[in-house]
Amino acid sequence: MDHNTFNDLFKDMMTHIFDYVSLETHPLAEMVEPLPGGFDSRAEYIQQVIKQGIERLRPPGDEPMPDAPEWRPYMILLGRYVEGVSPKVLANQLHISGRQLRRDHSRALQALSVNIWNNVFHKLSQDDTDGNSKGYELQSESLDLNQVTQGVIDTLRSYAQSDGVEFQFVHPPTSMTVLTDRIILRQILFTLGNYAFSLEAGQKIEIRANQISGKAEVCIRVWVDNTWEEASDDEREDAFRSLRYWVEQIGAELVEEYPSSGRSGQVVFKLSVLVKERPVILVVDDQQPALRMYQRYLAQIDFDVIGVSDSTRVMQSVEQLKPVLILLDVMMPNVDGWEVLQELRLNAETKEIPVIICSAWEATELAKSLGAADFLKKPVTQKGLLASLMKLDPPILDKLGE
Repeated sequence: MDHNTFNDLFKDMMTHIFDYVSLETHPLAEMVEPLPGGFDSRAEYIQQVIKQGIERLRPPGDEPMPDAPEWRPYMILLGRYVEGVSPKVLANQLHISGRQLRRDHSRALQALSVNIWNNVFHKLSQDDTDGNSKGYELQSESLDLNQVTQGVIDTLRSYAQSDGVEFQFVHPPTSMTVLTDRIILRQILFTLGNYAFSLEAGQKIEIRANQISGKAEVCIRVWVDNTWEEASDDEREDAFRSLRYWVEQIGAELVEEYPSSGRSGQVVFKLSVLVKERPVILVVDDQQPALRMYQRYLAQIDFDVIGVSDSTRVMQSVEQLKPVLILLDVMMPNVDGWEVLQELRLNAETKEIPVIICSAWEATELAKSLGAADFLKKPVTQKGLLASLMKLDPPILDKLGE
C-alpha cells in the first residue's frame, strides 16, 4: 500500500476513532496481524497508535500554549481524538474561528497521517515474501446508497451545527442498492460534503439522491457568492488530489460544476454509481454487526444482502425489495420475529418467500411449525448458512441462474 492510499483510508478511520466496532473491521486495522501483545483488540491497538502519534507531534515545552501557532496542531488533535472535544468548544478554547479550525485541523490530520505512516503502517504494508508494497484491494458489497450518504451527513453535522449550517438530505423512500466498496464510497462522499461545507456560503447544503437510467446519483449543491473561487480554489485541488482517482477505481462518475470566476452561483457535485439488479436476501435483525456478518458470508455469491433493523418495517421492505429469502432474528424490540413470521405467512403476496429463523434460543420445531423453511442457532456460521440455502426447495442458489 502506498502512502496516498493509506492517507485516504486514514481520514476515514479517524472519523470512527471512538467506535470500537468500526475500528475493529476497518481495512487499516486488518493490516495489524498478528496483534501485538498486551492488546485485546485491533481497535484498542489503533487507538493507542493514534495517541502515541499525537504525542510525537507535541512541541517542546512543559506546558501547552493554546495561543501559540506551533501548539495549535497538537491541541486540535489532542482535543478531537483523545479528549473528544466538540469543534465549537475547541475553536473557543483556541480563540480561532470555525473556518480557521477546519483549515488547521486538516493540516494537523495530514501531519498525523505522515507520522503514523512513517512510524507504524509503512512497515506493516510491506509484503513478507517479495518486499513489494501492497495496494488496497477493493471489497465490493451491496450497499444502500441512502444509508451510506446519511451516515456521512451525520458525521459532518458534528461540525456543521456549531456554525449554524444544515445539511438537507432529500431521497426517495425506497432503498437504492449499489455494489461497490463501502470505505472508498464513504471517503468520496465525505470529501465532497466537507469541501461544500468549507465554502461557508450559506446556512444550507442540499444533498439529493435519485436513481436515473440504471445509476444511483448523489447530487451535492451549495450556493456561493462571487468570492468563493479566490478563497477556496487551492483547498479544492488539495482535497481532490486523490478523489478523482478513487472515483474511477470504483467505476463511478463525478461531474463538477463551478460558477465562473468572480461570479456568484452554485457549486454542484454529481456522483453516479452503477445500480446492479441482483436477487435480494433480506436480513431482519436489530444488530448492525449481524448484517455485516451475513454480507461477509455471502460476499462471493451474487446476492444483494440488505438489512432491516426495525421489525415494524419488514412488510414495507418486502414489498419494495421482493426478496428471494428472509433471514429473521427472533429477539427484537416492538415486534418479535415470531410475529413477523406469522404476518408474512398470512399475507398472500409474501407467504411463499422462504424464511430462515436465526436465534440464540433452540427453537427448531417451533420455527418449522410456524412456517419457517429452516432454523439456524446463533452464532450462525458461514458453513451452516450455505448448507441451509442448499436445503431449500428449490435451492436458493438456483435463483442465480434465472
